[in-house]
This record gives sequence, C-alpha cells and structure tokens, in this order.
Amino acid sequence: MQKIQKYTLLLVSVLALQSILQTIFYYLGWHLGWMTDVGSFVLSLGILILVLKRHGSCHGATHSVLVPRRDSVLSGARRRVTRDVVFLLLSVLVTIFILWTTITHATTESIRTPWPLLGSATLIALAISFLSLILVAWKSRSIICTAFASTLTIMSVTFITPLLYKLGFGFDGFLHRASENIILQTGTLDPHPAYYIGQYVFVTWLSRVTTIPLHFMDIWLVPLAALLIPFFLLLMDLPSSYKRVMLVTLPLLLPFTPLIVTTPQSFAYLLGFFALCTALGYRSNQLPLIVPLSLVAWSLVTHPLAGIPFLGAVIGILLMATGEASLHRETAGSEQGGDASPVARQLVYLAIIILTSATIPLLFFFTNGFSFHSYSILNTLYSILTPPIIHVSFWIDWSAFIDYLFPFMLILLAFFSHKNRQACFLLFLGLGMTVASLILKATGNFSFLIDYERSNYADRLLILAQLFLLIPALIGSTTIIHQWKRISIFPVAFCLIILAAWFSARAYFTFPRHDAAITGHAWSMGQADIDAVRWIEQNAQGKPYTVLANQSVSAAAIQEFGFKRYTDKNIFYYPIPTGGPLYQHFLEASSVNPQNEHATQQAIRQASQLGKSDLVYVVINNYWWDAENVNRWLSHITTDPVGVIRNGKIRIYEFDLSNPNIFF
Repeated sequence: MQKIQKYTLLLVSVLALQSILQTIFYYLGWHLGWMTDVGSFVLSLGILILVLKRHGSCHGATHSVLVPRRDSVLSGARRRVTRDVVFLLLSVLVTIFILWTTITHATTESIRTPWPLLGSATLIALAISFLSLILVAWKSRSIICTAFASTLTIMSVTFITPLLYKLGFGFDGFLHRASENIILQTGTLDPHPAYYIGQYVFVTWLSRVTTIPLHFMDIWLVPLAALLIPFFLLLMDLPSSYKRVMLVTLPLLLPFTPLIVTTPQSFAYLLGFFALCTALGYRSNQLPLIVPLSLVAWSLVTHPLAGIPFLGAVIGILLMATGEASLHRETAGSEQGGDASPVARQLVYLAIIILTSATIPLLFFFTNGFSFHSYSILNTLYSILTPPIIHVSFWIDWSAFIDYLFPFMLILLAFFSHKNRQACFLLFLGLGMTVASLILKATGNFSFLIDYERSNYADRLLILAQLFLLIPALIGSTTIIHQWKRISIFPVAFCLIILAAWFSARAYFTFPRHDAAITGHAWSMGQADIDAVRWIEQNAQGKPYTVLANQSVSAAAIQEFGFKRYTDKNIFYYPIPTGGPLYQHFLEASSVNPQNEHATQQAIRQASQLGKSDLVYVVINNYWWDAENVNRWLSHITTDPVGVIRNGKIRIYEFDLSNPNIFF
C-alpha cells in the first residue's frame, strides 16, 4: 500500500503539471494534439523529477515522496487480512446492490427525479451502506479497510447519475462536452474562454491517449475523482485513530451535490480540496511544494471561482506549516523577538481569510455591480434561518430537516476542532465564505440569468464554505465520537440508526426531487428530445431556422449538432437558459394568453429577428406547464403541429414568417 500512496501522488502531480502546460499551450494559440500531448508529458515529468531530486537533497532520501517512510499512514495492511475482508464484504455487497439497482433502472426517458425508479429499497440500502462502514471501522481497526469502505459508501451516491441517466444529466454538461468535442476534433476552441480549459484539455487528452469516447470520459470524471477524497484525507498530519473516525463521518458531512455530475466547477472543487489536503500533510509527509501548488493551479485554470478561494486557503496552510517550523527553530535558538513574530503571523492569516472571502464578491461587483439593499440581506438571512415547513410526510420532512441542519452542523462540529490551528484557520475561512455567499445572494446583480438560476453563484460560494468547513468538522467529530466509549450500548445504537438515516436523507436531497414538499422541474433530456431536434433539422431542408424550446431540447441539439449556428450578434439558434433572450421568448410563446393573442405572435417574430431566420419552430414537451392548453392555443393561432414525436411526448409547431398569412 506504500507503493499505492507513492504512485498515486506521482501520477496526480504529473497530470496536474501536464494539464497546466496544455492550458498554457492552448492560450498561446497552439493546436492541441499528439505533439502537445508528448511535449507536455515530457516537460511535466522532467519538472517533477528535478523538483524531487532537489527536495530529496534538502530533506534526505528517506523523507522523499519517492521513498515513503515506515510509519506511512497506509502501513499495516497485512494485519488481520482475512478478518478485514469478511467485514468489507458487507460493504461491497451493499454497494453492488445499489449500483445494480441503478443499472437495471437506467433510462433514456425524460425524468425529473430518480427516486421513483430507484425506490425506497435504495434509500434503505444507502443507510445499510453507512452502517457497514461503521462495522468495518469498529471491527477491523484498519485505516486501509476503513478508507476502502468509506470509498464504497461515497461511490454508492456519486455513481447513480452516470449509471441512471443514459443520455446525460443536467444542462451545463452538454455545453462543456460540445466544447471538448471541438477541441478534440480541431485542437482549439474559438473564441478562447477565460476558464474551463483545465478540464477541457485533460478530458480531450485522456480521450486521445486511451481512445475511450469523450462522452464516457467526461460524465465519469468527477464521480470517479470523488473516490480519491478518502485517500487525500489520509495525507493529513493527524493520529491514526482520528483518521479512522474521519473516514467514517466523511460520507455524513461531504457535500455530495457537486460530485454527482461533471462540470468544470465541480472538478475544480475536487482539485482544490485535494490541494488543501496535501498542504495539510505537507510537513508530516515531507511533500515537495509542487504537489499542493500544482493541484491548486490546476483548479485555478479549470474554474477561478473555485481556484481563487482554494489558492488562498492553500497559501495560508503552507505559511502556517512553514511558520510553525521556523517558530520551533526560533524557540530552540533564542527567545528574543519571539513576541512580535506570532502576532505578525496572526495578522497575515487574518488578511488571507478576509481577502480570500471577499475576492469573489468583489469580482462580481466590478463586473456586474451590486444592487445593495439592507433589507435584502435581512430577508436572505431570514429565509436561510427559517426551518422547513412540515408537510406531514415523515421521510420528506426528515430529509428537509436534515438538509436544513447540514450547514449548521458543519459549523458546530468545526468549533470542536479549535485546538488544531490549521483547522481553526479553515473554520474562519469557511465562515468568511458563508458571509460572502450571503452578501452575494442578497446584493448580487444577476439579471443576465433567468430567475431560478440567479442564486447559483452565491450557492457555489456556499459549497466552497462547506468544503473549507469539512476538514475542521471531521476533526471535531472525532472529539465527540471518542466520548462514546463512556456511553452505554443502547444510546450508541440509537445514534447509529439516526446517523444512517441522516446519510440516506443527504443522498435523497443530493438529486432532483419531486414530492409533497416540492414540484420538480429538473426534467432530464430524453430520447424524444433527440428525435425532435433531428426531425427539425431534416424538416428545415438546409434553411436557417430558430427554435423556441425548453432546456432539455436545447441540450439535445447541442449534443447532436454542437454549436452549429450563431448570429452575428452571438445569438445561438436554440435557447440557452443560463442567459440570452431566446429563452424568454420561448416562455412568452408557450404561455396561453387569450386576452393578448398578439403577445405570442410578437414573441415568435422577435425570435425570428434574433435568430436571423424566417423559419421558427416552437417545441412543446408533454410535461410542460399546462401543455394541453398551450398546444391548443398554438394550434389556434397557426395550424396543428407539423411534428408529433413519440406518440405526443413532443409536439412541434412551424412558423414560416416569409408567409404574411402565417398567423390566423
């Protein structure tokens, strides 16, 4: 297992350096292909070898990452192997059941939540998965076995999305895969985006080297990378007993939502978190600085919204580690001047916390402006602190209550780590990011987005806050759980059942919902959407056209035809819900308005002008709000639908505005 630790760190470091070099090549205007692949790999390998040689000469070969120490956190794997495997078997079997259930219910239909397909048996199995993790940690007392069981528990959640949604999940992923396909085919992407490239160059490189389809590489990237979280936690400078407990509580406190689907934002979260863990283990593992710095730089070139805060966190942790070492040297040598240095360091750490927390809101302020109102902050704070409404449905109310408690529980547990200086730094950084999220949600000007996405950027800061709070919360949880030895078996058993239900509820809230508490609108792309965009493309017979449709249809068009046509005003011919006027015109065209018949006609005419085409198609899915009346209304102002897809799952209306009598 020492070799696994060594080679994993080496591989991750090489991949980080190579992706950074590929990003530099891209922005220099070079076309990415086999030449840049070989060049970046050789350069990154050479840089790493030089750094490791210099590091080995400074610290001694026995402390080099190339030669793990005898007291490595992954030592002792041979102990009680047979017994450990028996306990691990339960975790493996439960995980297989969850994944097999997911595979057998995989679908190409549009769904708005996975839970009717997966059923209550999956939720129960998720709870058992967590209980099996506790059993492994308790009986085996092996860090390696506990880490493996913790990885399986995480896998049981993150693998659901790529296995269940055969055609893809969400909307952003389709945009990013279309961009990656262009880079894979042409070696470049114009115009050059200011971010995302850290993921794009890595996915396209993997696809070229392995010849595995890019679609497969992309959808599995983040769910698979999330399995490395337990490994990186083991690098932290903590006693083995702490690490074993942290691996158990990890699935309870891990924010799963960004880990179930691949986007540059999610990938940057993981890279930044890995960098943070390696920085926390910098001194104890005698790691070269290039390991955490290359990972955080990779996060930065993948998505600055995640990379910038993690850069501040990593710099703070590394300064703290080097500061402690210098303090020990000062104490050993002389006590003179020892009073001012700690104060100066505390001021530096405070400045890092303030700057890191304020950077992202300030960037939004300078780019989009703030609409500051004190009552907005108070209203936002009130909505956050207000408990969920009771709906007299036990599971839904329980899940909503757990979701409500989750951020408060992270903060509460993090305070129990106050004796660890690095954990305290992350605690206050997490609190700072929480305040920044609150300010951004209340005052940020996101009018360029549609209504239901205007809180997305503030929510991303909240996820960053949760990732910063995760490590101190894990450390704090060990302080509490170590007290359980003094408690009788029955209260402990009751607490374990509550924790298992907690994990199951967290998994339930990770995915889109449609239940008594909320009406789900997160319909996935289905085969009918793909059939519809193909039908429109064939029906248009080469003429330019504009489509008014929901985001699932737009996602299908992007998957099938890429970024086929833009107007001179940078308007895509399908609506992009994350911004752009076409989606607003779709909402207007798909609304029944008998008192103002011209409103629908005007929306279609404006879409024609924006899309620079006489031909406009309006696409209505059967799950759309009031779809029956909308279809009747569109038939009233023009003709019956020209296309009916999959027995009425989608109806397509054609408007040729070159015909002056198109509207009745």
